[in-house]
Amino acid sequence: MIEIQPFDNTKIAALTQSLAATMTSITASDVNTLSAVQTVSNTSRRLLASSSADITTQLDAGSTSALTTVATDLNRVANDGSLVSKLSSNGVRASSVKLLSAAAAEKMSTSSCNNGAINGICIGTILLCCC
Repeated sequence: MIEIQPFDNTKIAALTQSLAATMTSITASDVNTLSAVQTVSNTSRRLLASSSADITTQLDAGSTSALTTVATDLNRVANDGSLVSKLSSNGVRASSVKLLSAAAAEKMSTSSCNNGAINGICIGTILLCCC
């Protein structure tokens, strides 16, 4: 099984496929990962470090009227375990997924999502935690 670190193009592809497979409102072509930053934290009580990846992703809802549906769908897969399960079956070992922030708008500004104007949801950060 693939660990979270390093969060490379293989894992970005797995995240894209996992989002598309678990969300009924988007396809893989609607997912655009803008950045993936790996983090490692050590705690005094653990002998092993835990790792995570903060991923900024943009989802294209296709229309203004679909924004609410996509946002609801994203929250569902982040909270019900289906995204973690699909990531695991796609080779990314993640113990949890947290949707840390999200912004939905008819036209995403460059400063909001770094990818121009589309109908979509810019996920500020998805946190994938390993182990």
